[in-house]
Amino acid sequence: MIVKADYKCAKFNALMTKIPPIQLLHPDPSKRHPGHAHRTNSTSVIVDSLAELMSLDSWLSFCGRLPEICNGRNNLLQKMPALVQKLMTDFEYEFGNIDRSAAEGGLQLIKEMAHLVLDELGRLMLEEGERLFTIVAVLRAAKMALCVVQGPRTEMLRDILLRDVQVYLV
Repeated sequence: MIVKADYKCAKFNALMTKIPPIQLLHPDPSKRHPGHAHRTNSTSVIVDSLAELMSLDSWLSFCGRLPEICNGRNNLLQKMPALVQKLMTDFEYEFGNIDRSAAEGGLQLIKEMAHLVLDELGRLMLEEGERLFTIVAVLRAAKMALCVVQGPRTEMLRDILLRDVQVYLV
């Protein structure tokens, strides 16, 4: 299901159909709200992060229905979890050690890392639209991991997660 909203579509060269643009909380670190780095209200940070994940999920859901993805030669709807895991494993060291700020050359390192990942996707014979879809899926996985790591403590939920099958269905 897609989050209900009035989407203004954008044209991506890799896809034949106009699609909603990818919306991130703070895509450009230099344009962040001045007080964002010093926010103390962890609830609002969590809500913002979850809203960003929902936006990425909506985008992936929408694009997963496009012929380039659902009928693509690489069967991404079936293979995406393994592909994301492969990329996360192959680039684990680089992802874990890259400077994620634009300060002191960090942006250049991020761009170089993005080119390495795109080169790998090219070697895997993904079409341009499939590469875009895969990059967003990797971004979504990384942001989800950050939500878990930076989110509230969840030890109290352990027993529920182990015993309650319905939780897994959510």
